[in-house]
Order: sequence, then structure tokens, then C-alpha cells
Amino acid sequence: MTVAVCIVTVAVVCIFVFRPFLTTRGRIGEKDAGPGGGTRLVEEREALIDAIRELDFDHRMGKVEEDDYRATRSRYENRAVELMRATEESAGPKPEIENRIEKEIAALKKKDTVTCGGCGWETPEGARFCPQCGKALAESRL
Repeated sequence: MTVAVCIVTVAVVCIFVFRPFLTTRGRIGEKDAGPGGGTRLVEEREALIDAIRELDFDHRMGKVEEDDYRATRSRYENRAVELMRATEESAGPKPEIENRIEKEIAALKKKDTVTCGGCGWETPEGARFCPQCGKALAESRL
């Protein structure tokens, strides 16, 4: 009886341990990539940024000559910019809710400010003097 319980326990533990290796579900790159392969682009961009940091460090340590450093850094930066643009394009347009939220935030910011009559600087609504020109805002409101 105890041998059977041990065998069942070992089988359950083996299944639990080896299941991630046998299934494809849960892999980050495959699950989140979508049609545009966005995750792959992000991973490549992050790898390039890490490479730029490492190149900067090696240059500061004197391991890379100036000419090689500038050429390699320029190449890495150009590729990183391409990847950033491709990532933004693969994300698609912003959802309508985000555009609406941004418009409401802009409207609230505009409402909470008062324009100085002397210099045109936008100041917080409760301010008594313009931080730019020093003119009293009570006078400019009249």
C-alpha cells in the first residue's frame, strides 16, 4: 500500500515539475506577441539599450577607442530609434478612451490657469501675482 502511494506521489510531482517544459502555454514571447510581433521588437530594443549602456561603460573604462565608440553607438542608436517607431506603429492608434481622457485633462489644466494681461503667461488660478512679470493678477483680470 505504501509503495503505491509513493509511486503515485512521485508521478504527480514529476508531472508538476515537467509540465512547463512540455506545454507552449505561458511563454512570454509567444503569448504576448500578437500579429505584429510587438514583444520581439520590445525585447530587441531593450537589448540594444543595454548594449549602448555597456558600450558607454567600456568607453569610459578605456576599452573602446573614440572612433569605434562613436560609430558603434550611432549604429545602435539608429537601430533603437527604428525599433521604437516600429513598436509604436505595431501598437496601433490610441483607443478612443485615451484620447478623451487627454482632452479632458487638457481642458482641466486650461480651466485652472489665468492668463496674465501683461505678458500672456498662464498662471495658476489662485495666484495673486504673475510669476513671469510680477504684475498683480487682480489688475489684469479687470
